[in-house]
Amino acid sequence: MKGSINLLPLEYRKKPIANREQVILIILILAALFYMVYYGVGVAGVEMTQYRQELSMAVADLEKMQDGLRKYEQKLAQNQVLSTNKRLAESLQKEIKPATPVIMEINKIIPAGVVLNAMETGDNGTLSLKGTAPGLAQVSDFIDRLNQSAHYKNARAVNIQEADTGKALWNFEITCAWQKGGDGQ
Repeated sequence: MKGSINLLPLEYRKKPIANREQVILIILILAALFYMVYYGVGVAGVEMTQYRQELSMAVADLEKMQDGLRKYEQKLAQNQVLSTNKRLAESLQKEIKPATPVIMEINKIIPAGVVLNAMETGDNGTLSLKGTAPGLAQVSDFIDRLNQSAHYKNARAVNIQEADTGKALWNFEITCAWQKGGDGQ
């Protein structure tokens, strides 16, 4: 290095800057540090990727569980509806079986021209019949037939009104006590 100017202090001018082994050692240390930082980030990146995969699997499992819970709740609701419907059907069956002989007996004794629109049963064994008739004579005949029947007692007219149809029709409501007849019905 002849012709070059060295501005370093005198004690440093005579020392060689570094020997070859020192330079190699520094390069190796820097490479090791760089590798550790890069590899450490790589490991953290791999761990992050694994964490994300596990998290996405957990989210998928949670969604499956939520879907299963929704299906279970729907099935439970359906079962509750079925249970309610079953109770209603049993209740109706209990009411229909006794109503069958009532309807059959009324069908036998109802006068011509009388039309029943509603039939309601009360808690105390009473029966309310609502309908129309072409005249008061048919309503009276129906009440007499009910009282003569084995199933109906104490039949009486609760309400009789002329219908607002412009035709000769009478709306009526009759109540009576229903009881089992001699045939066990």
